[in-house]
Amino acid sequence: MTDGPRPTVPATAAVAAFEPHALGLARRWRRMRKNELARQIGVTAAAVSQYELGQARPSAAVLARLALALGMPVEFFAAGIPTPATPGHAHFRSLRATSQAERDQAEAFGEIAWRVVEVVGRHLRLPPLRLPHLDLPEPTRVEDVRAAAAAAREAFDLGAAPVPHMVRLLEAYGVIVLALPDASERVDAFSHWYGQRPFVFLNPAKDDKARSRMDAAHELGHLLLHHDAEPGSQILEREATTFASEFLVPGPVLAEELPARLDFDRLHELKRRWGSV
Repeated sequence: MTDGPRPTVPATAAVAAFEPHALGLARRWRRMRKNELARQIGVTAAAVSQYELGQARPSAAVLARLALALGMPVEFFAAGIPTPATPGHAHFRSLRATSQAERDQAEAFGEIAWRVVEVVGRHLRLPPLRLPHLDLPEPTRVEDVRAAAAAAREAFDLGAAPVPHMVRLLEAYGVIVLALPDASERVDAFSHWYGQRPFVFLNPAKDDKARSRMDAAHELGHLLLHHDAEPGSQILEREATTFASEFLVPGPVLAEELPARLDFDRLHELKRRWGSV
């Protein structure tokens, strides 16, 4: 492969401030393997690894080709763009149903989105974070999770009424909620803390309002109950699902509203009232 056009001034300047982490981030977002990227830019896969590890810097011409192959401006690869100091990993609805590449892509988008929000936050006043602090006893019982959901509803001043809009509720209390673009349908949703602010990412490919409400409430459960927990446990996922169900439709309230006899019209009315359709 020839070097192609002469590298631009931004590419030349970005080489001096090259940020290895940004290259890996862009590659994961594009779901591109190192050897595939290497073929496109005319270097070896070992060279790409060295770039990402900070053991070597690409030339200005190679950096320009990297930007073209990954669909990013060359400035993206320069130091000075913030990197979140975020311990742990994101909470995904199902680790078994998603591949590592799909999770890597989703997490890469999350970090890119965080960078955008950081810039926006310098010019606009975002809602302050006002999530309640909840603790679960050890060992945790189902009743404890339901009690936590009831405490959360009280903190959000919901009373015994349905949640009008999950996304707006989260945003009003300082959570950043974003849609995942071009994500696999197997990625339902995920949540992650970036510094002091939590993010929730929903997959619009599901095209199901009731499912999105459940996904948002499920991720709220993770944010409130599992802030310091290592994700991936099926126990944590069950707790988040139990929390979401109780948060969206409190069991004691629903028990009073259910018909004594089978009544499909009444059941459909309840589904509409509680946002399940």
